[in-house]
Amino acid sequence: MKGAPGYVALVLDEKTRQRLTSIAIFKTVRATHVTMAYRPAPDVYSKYVPLLGKFMDFEILGVYFDDCCQAAAIDGVPTENAIPHVTISHDPDVKPSYSNPMLAMQTANREHPARSKHPVKGSGIVKWVSDK
Repeated sequence: MKGAPGYVALVLDEKTRQRLTSIAIFKTVRATHVTMAYRPAPDVYSKYVPLLGKFMDFEILGVYFDDCCQAAAIDGVPTENAIPHVTISHDPDVKPSYSNPMLAMQTANREHPARSKHPVKGSGIVKWVSDK
């Protein structure tokens, strides 16, 4: 049974959001957050309470896409999703949650973030986001 309508998310800072939206390939552009726990049950929510209001940095491991969705796989953010990620953009006919099965199927094309001596980083702040 799921909990309250909403989710715990790492809401991206403007610099990270701009970096990701600049590479969007589909009409519906997101790149707003990392879902950490969607409609969490109380026991799951309690794991994330200490993180609320905290700033977090993460590494962008790669950008994946298929015929209808694009997402950046990340490392450094705890999440209930099998593969931590940011949905960057998607076709209007699919929901942003489609990025979960797209990444899990491992059939998406992969683009590495710009290579440099330093990994590509992102950051944001952990918040509760209401579904209402």
